[in-house]
Amino acid sequence: MQPHADRPSSPVRPIAALSVCLTDGSRVTIRQIEETDLALEQDFLRRLSPEFHAYRFLGLIRDPDETDVRDLIHTDPECEVSLAAIARHDGMDCQVGVARFRRNEDGDADCAVTIDPQWQRLGLGRLLMARLIEAARIRGVRRLFAIDAARCAGSHRLAERLGFRSCPEPDDPAVLTYELDIR
Repeated sequence: MQPHADRPSSPVRPIAALSVCLTDGSRVTIRQIEETDLALEQDFLRRLSPEFHAYRFLGLIRDPDETDVRDLIHTDPECEVSLAAIARHDGMDCQVGVARFRRNEDGDADCAVTIDPQWQRLGLGRLLMARLIEAARIRGVRRLFAIDAARCAGSHRLAERLGFRSCPEPDDPAVLTYELDIR
């Protein structure tokens, strides 16, 4: 990847973990995904229904295998950020959400958020995305975009609340693109 004037030239700093309280009073820690999180990510993906897999991967990956999961937890800190929401359940860590972006050479970044269905409507998606947007700004991203199924009402509401604007895909009416200028 070529260096760009609008990108930070200093080494990329890790994102500090942040403990947050959700609307139901439960606490989660938002932190960067680590190489050691393979089992947490696998368990998280296993708990998602086929419908959620279709939303998360736009139908491209039906049942992620270990290679897919390794790709999800291995990030290039120069152009990617992956954040996990970790809750304690029965004394064990449990991943309940994830938000990611990957910057392209133009300075824009594709982003996504996925929340365990049992943890939705508690403000977790908004908190994860706010942290991801902050990380994107620090790393010199100009614009975040997300491609999502048009039928996914929860994603539409979240994107709207975060200031994203939606644009229909001219080639596929079942898909919307969301964009947020963060310069």
